[in-house]
This record gives sequence, structure tokens and C-alpha cells, in this order.
Amino acid sequence: MPTVLKFLGYRAVIYPNDHQPCHVHVLGSGHEAVFWLVCPEGPPALRVNHGFRKRALTVIHRHLDDHLGVLCKKWSEIHGHH
Repeated sequence: MPTVLKFLGYRAVIYPNDHQPCHVHVLGSGHEAVFWLVCPEGPPALRVNHGFRKRALTVIHRHLDDHLGVLCKKWSEIHGHH
């Protein structure tokens, strides 16, 4: 489970054996959310949330959007495609 981005105590991970579409799992504070990346144009879209409050999701979304190019590149490196 490669961590592809760390910010504000959160980790964005991409599982090597995961499925399409391109997405990341964000872990932190005992919670998890999954965001579709919508590569390459974005913006990321929340797919599922397990425990994060709305404010935290807003912060997470902003960070994912700010690093979308890196995240899409990492997805391609791990999975070989968008």
C-alpha cells in the first residue's frame, strides 16, 4: 500500500491490486475516505467517507486537487494506465 502523498497528518495511498477508476484512499485519525481522481483534468470527487467531518473532507479535497498531477502520475506508475 504505497503512500503517495502525506499532508496534515493524513496519508493518501494507492493499493497496487486496486481497480479502476483512478482513486486514492485517504487515511487519518482512524477514518478513511476514497476520492476518484478524475485523471488528468480533475477535480477529485468524493466516492465514500468513513468518519471524516465535512471540514476535514474540504481540506483533503483541496490538497488532492493541488497535487492531482502527482497523484495521477503515481496511479499510472502503479497500475500502468489512467
